[in-house]
Amino acid sequence: MKLRISILFSLLLTCFVLHAQSFNKVDRHARNAPNEVEESTALLTDYLVAPYDNNLEKVRSIYAWIAYHIVYDKAAYKKGNKRINQSNQDVLKRRKAVCFGYSTLFEELCTLAEIPVEIVQGYPKNIENGSTNLDQINHAWNAVKIDSTWHLLDLTWASDFNQRDLDKYFLVDPKEMIQTHLPSDPMWQLLDCPVPPAIFQKSSIYITAYLNASTPCFTYLDSIESYRRLPYLDKLMKRTLNSYTFNPVKENEEAFGHMYMDYVTDLIDRVDALEQRNEIDSVKVLHLKIINNCEKASRYIQLYDNQKENLAYSHMNYAVALSRELPETDDVEKKLAEMLLHFEKAEELLKSLPSSFVIENSLNQLAAYLDWTRSY
Repeated sequence: MKLRISILFSLLLTCFVLHAQSFNKVDRHARNAPNEVEESTALLTDYLVAPYDNNLEKVRSIYAWIAYHIVYDKAAYKKGNKRINQSNQDVLKRRKAVCFGYSTLFEELCTLAEIPVEIVQGYPKNIENGSTNLDQINHAWNAVKIDSTWHLLDLTWASDFNQRDLDKYFLVDPKEMIQTHLPSDPMWQLLDCPVPPAIFQKSSIYITAYLNASTPCFTYLDSIESYRRLPYLDKLMKRTLNSYTFNPVKENEEAFGHMYMDYVTDLIDRVDALEQRNEIDSVKVLHLKIINNCEKASRYIQLYDNQKENLAYSHMNYAVALSRELPETDDVEKKLAEMLLHFEKAEELLKSLPSSFVIENSLNQLAAYLDWTRSY
């Protein structure tokens, strides 16, 4: 019996060693990348993935190159400059980054290699004392899809803590990753029942007990696939909504409000294009969307003066569009009341802003609109 156990242990140990050594050749290829291919992300990606037919080795090659060649920018981190790199090209040039630089570079290289990838933002635990700050999203790592399975990895920690042991933070078991990394969007835990913030703040004993006791309550694969099919702005909205719902702290609340205003910026650009084509009906619809998004945003954040001004013009332009419907409408009084409401809101917003030539001109125009509407 002891002999059989000994043989079994030996086989398991051999399998472990083979697994640990299986990426040695890939890591060596990545580490020895020639200088000329490191000048652009496209050239670098081509070099890193060219020898491999499977996505596992391609991902490992990309991961290894970044871990070996990009140094954690401790000076930038201490100064609170979380986005010191302006672009991935800047990361390649400086060879330094903080977590956001690591994760965005990995994202671009995987995307160029046609490998599904996402940046995961969230809350890390302090390795030394296990503490965490859930008031602010302050870390980024990655999720990558290899074949049909999503995996987690953290290049920042792989590079910062031990460049010679890349395996620890490569394709980490989700149940292990959740001990130190809490995604702001729970679907990126890759768990059938996400760990809530209150449990994450406790020790690994509590987290493991929660995982062992929980039953499936969440289909993260369906959520991820649905999320990835969304347009860019809708993805951002979904992510910020999930983050706010999961952990409704002030920062996530404000991010949710600002996300509505990002939508507004996009809508304003679309309005400008439609106005040039004189598509009045579509313009009216977009102005109403701008108004609704601004009102939703104002529940979570204070609008800036320029945002209030844009909102005022949307109220005014929407009311003007309504006025063109008066000759065909069956309920003139109702249409006039709606117009009056929007003109008055526009006036209220403009009067709350610092005076300027443009503002005064708009107020004079509004006064004329109001007189006309009231006397119609």
